[in-house]
Amino acid sequence: MRLMLSFAALFVVCAIIIGASSAHMGLEFDSSRLHKAKDYLFYHGLALLGLSSLQAQCSQLKLKGIALGFIIGTILFSGSLLLLSFTAWQSLAMLTPIGGMSLLLSWLALLLQARHL
Repeated sequence: MRLMLSFAALFVVCAIIIGASSAHMGLEFDSSRLHKAKDYLFYHGLALLGLSSLQAQCSQLKLKGIALGFIIGTILFSGSLLLLSFTAWQSLAMLTPIGGMSLLLSWLALLLQARHL
């Protein structure tokens, strides 16, 4: 539970910092990637927050697996987009779909778990 809440807060804080920084700093970057990374950080921070509230109704092992998928997926997806926004390191582009697949599988796992609530 602590891990989920910690990452939920971290992701939302990062999203706010990225949003505020991109609005006020005027840096040269790929803004579409930056905004997508910010959005996914925010959405999955809130998803982790909601997931932590299901602890009483769900199996701890399944819930932790879903949370871990959200955490890893968000770090890979948003992290690679953030780095690609500011660098030309194109080999990072391979991490984006891996993170996206982790997020997708985690959402599907949550959907299957919801049937048992």
